[in-house]
Amino acid sequence: MSQTTNQILEKSKKLAKADAAKCLEHFERGIANCGQLAKGMSLLMADLLTERVSTSVANSVCNSAGKMLKAVEMQQRYGKTVAKTGEKELQLIS
Repeated sequence: MSQTTNQILEKSKKLAKADAAKCLEHFERGIANCGQLAKGMSLLMADLLTERVSTSVANSVCNSAGKMLKAVEMQQRYGKTVAKTGEKELQLIS
C-alpha cells in the first residue's frame, strides 16, 4: 500500500475509536457494585446524548440495569444470612 493509503487507514481507525461509545469499555470490565453501575449509566447517558449509542441499545441496557438492581433488592429483603460471612444469600428455589 502506498503511504497515502496507510495514512487514510490510520486516520479512519482513530476516528472510529473517537466515535466509539464511552460506556462500552466500562461495561466490558463488568459491574460489581452500585457505584460502578451508576458510573456506567452516566456514561451511557452521555453516549446517548451525543448519538454514539442508539436508543434501542440504551433501552436494553437500562432494562438490564433495572433487573440487576431488583436482584440486589431481593437479596436484601428475602435472602438468608450465611453464618460464616454474615452476607445474605438469595434462594430462588426451595
